[in-house]
Amino acid sequence: KMLPRNFPRSFYYVDGSPSAADAWFPASTTDKVKDPKEWTTVMVTGMRQGGDSYLALDVTDPNADSVDPHGPYPKFLWEFTGATEPLAEAWSEPVITRVKMKAGLMHGDECGIDDGDGDCREQWVAIFAGGFNGVSDPNLPLYVPSTDGSFNSDSKAIFIVAIDTGVVIAKLEYDALTAPFDQMVYAMPSSPAVLDLDFDGFADVVYVGDTGGQLWKWDIHYKGEDLTGDPKVDNWPGGIFFDAMGANTSAGYHHRSIFFPLSAAFINNKLILAFGTGERTELFYTGEPANDEENRFYKVEDPNPIGGLAFPASPYSEADLTDITGINVDTVSTDLGYFFKAQQAEKFITNHVIFGGFVITASYLPDISSGDICNQQGNTFLHIFNLGTGEGFFDPSNPATSNNSRSLSIGVGVPSDPRIVSSGSNSQLFVQTSSGSVVQVDPPPSGNDVIDKVYWKQDF
Repeated sequence: KMLPRNFPRSFYYVDGSPSAADAWFPASTTDKVKDPKEWTTVMVTGMRQGGDSYLALDVTDPNADSVDPHGPYPKFLWEFTGATEPLAEAWSEPVITRVKMKAGLMHGDECGIDDGDGDCREQWVAIFAGGFNGVSDPNLPLYVPSTDGSFNSDSKAIFIVAIDTGVVIAKLEYDALTAPFDQMVYAMPSSPAVLDLDFDGFADVVYVGDTGGQLWKWDIHYKGEDLTGDPKVDNWPGGIFFDAMGANTSAGYHHRSIFFPLSAAFINNKLILAFGTGERTELFYTGEPANDEENRFYKVEDPNPIGGLAFPASPYSEADLTDITGINVDTVSTDLGYFFKAQQAEKFITNHVIFGGFVITASYLPDISSGDICNQQGNTFLHIFNLGTGEGFFDPSNPATSNNSRSLSIGVGVPSDPRIVSSGSNSQLFVQTSSGSVVQVDPPPSGNDVIDKVYWKQDF
């Protein structure tokens, strides 16, 4: 079905740990024919707190033996470690996708449709960020600034690696001598948001937040080319798109950390980004009511997602948005979006979903009145609001509703990611809390029969 021009079209990218997808493993860089035997089901997983590495396995055929090209099952493909790269605890969930790469002369344009790319080949890749390191989180006492002699670059990077070999194709990393990468000084535990803007099957742009509240952007829509002989792609520019900043407190400057990937959608052909902040590693951080350091949820338009104007002269910030904390909707159409403040000590600590034009996310509020941290459970809040206007979804007469009907208290504990189960036009929204309760809520209407059966196979 064709969507109306003003219907929000959401982007969906690989989510979950581990990540798995079918990818093409060409025999060589000159291979242009996709032989069925070259298609491989790949699983890539990070070790999270277990270590600074990613592991890739070929899980195409559970029956594959050692003589099978996909065996023995599960076949080891590669390991990517912090021993040779600026990688810390591997929290960032990989996104498996494909990018455009320069090919040899007379190769032809094999990057989707023949649209003038010239000699171009497709490359399947995994994209992930540098992970988490306590000494790279500016809100922790362990933090080591770049001016300290013990500072290291671990966790301060974004990687694109070949899915078949694990070889680095391109990366952004801390560089003390090159702006803006001299500002890549904070851990990057978030999974990347990887968007295909023109729906041609190739990744165009990557967004990743860091624990310092900076949202990094990487324009990878160009045909990747090694210009310096390193050999890595050099013509994919990167920079800071947005800075959530923070506030001064009695303990020093407190940053609004971005631990989870943004979600994105088109509204009226404008790319809209939605993301929140929160102290994922300090759930019991209470903040200081006298200071404006509460966490936020942001809706930000990217006016130039790719190309020559992709990066603003200085990062966008709250000054480019409307504060709708105390009002029902965003009434200003001339800026780049809006934000609203969370309650004191509240943290956005889940993935976000855009569904039917609404943002769905969850937050945690510790019991700041309790002095016993061992028995503290706190509360979960479900947030649903219109992506375009910020208008809340919940009934304002419900006593559990707050923040201008944008949030609903749903119980004790820390929340899971909101999950939507859809069948045709029927959908259900579920959130589980650490207390063991599972909350079911009717989500906003999708506006379309968003789910349709393509095929089904079940082996017994």
